[in-house]
Amino acid sequence: MTRHILDKIRDKIRADKYFITPHAFDEMLDDNLSIVDIENIILTGKITEIQKDFSTLEQKYKFIGKTTINIEAVVICKLDSIANEVIIITIFALK
Repeated sequence: MTRHILDKIRDKIRADKYFITPHAFDEMLDDNLSIVDIENIILTGKITEIQKDFSTLEQKYKFIGKTTINIEAVVICKLDSIANEVIIITIFALK
């Protein structure tokens, strides 16, 4: 199942069908990361954890990968079936 989800998320990233939450955008700027870094982490990184939001019962996916300047970072995202896109919940560099 993870491979199917991984492919689905990557397809949506390639098709520019994703939304960056205001929280993720602020975190991205705080760590001097970019939208291209988000894309790179998801397209080349690995899903290292599947989390469950207990209030909404939605699954969230934790990606760890490299930014464009080879810094290890995390992206947490979820699939939104209603909007048919990936929601970027947060991003941060591992320090």
